[in-house]
Amino acid sequence: MKTKTKAWLVAAAVLVVLLGVLAYILLSGRYSTQQLSQAEVQEHPEVIGGSYASDFLAGKDGSRVADAYVVVGSYDNICSIVVSIWHKEGTIVDEISLEFNPLQPPEALALVTPGGYSPLGQLQSTSDGKGVIYSIPDTGLLGTGTMNFQFLLREDMLGSVTSPADQISLHVDFTMHRDGGLKPTRQHAEGDIYFKIP
Repeated sequence: MKTKTKAWLVAAAVLVVLLGVLAYILLSGRYSTQQLSQAEVQEHPEVIGGSYASDFLAGKDGSRVADAYVVVGSYDNICSIVVSIWHKEGTIVDEISLEFNPLQPPEALALVTPGGYSPLGQLQSTSDGKGVIYSIPDTGLLGTGTMNFQFLLREDMLGSVTSPADQISLHVDFTMHRDGGLKPTRQHAEGDIYFKIP
């Protein structure tokens, strides 16, 4: 009789542990990600060179939870491209990828690192060799606030973009979650912003 009781207690304990692990996995958002919709990209021509912004929306009410801003300026064959990723307070960006296309050669693009700090991510060519990707698989502390990246583009080196009238596509892709121990809400933002080299 005692052996059966012990067996039932052990089985019940194992079941409780398994249910707890399953609940954590489901609540952490590992298998459930909300896809954010992209609002229309807005161009602000009043800024020298051009400024572009795209909102990422969530929920039935279409509330804004993240933005991608691109500000472009040019001086003496050097083009500055500043990309800012804003996200709602209480959320953390986990990973990010920025793809510039067309852009050849990859050496024409450089990331400015403030104070000589090493960048978290890396620049690499796209699989077809026509563009450049900057990606950070784990943003760490950088993902807790607005993320700013400044790229310098040498216009005299560009092979694919031959004139200021041509457009470059910036494909923005990032995931984020709400701050907290469990991560009940995981969101994915993906969209394109087109801009011209001044």
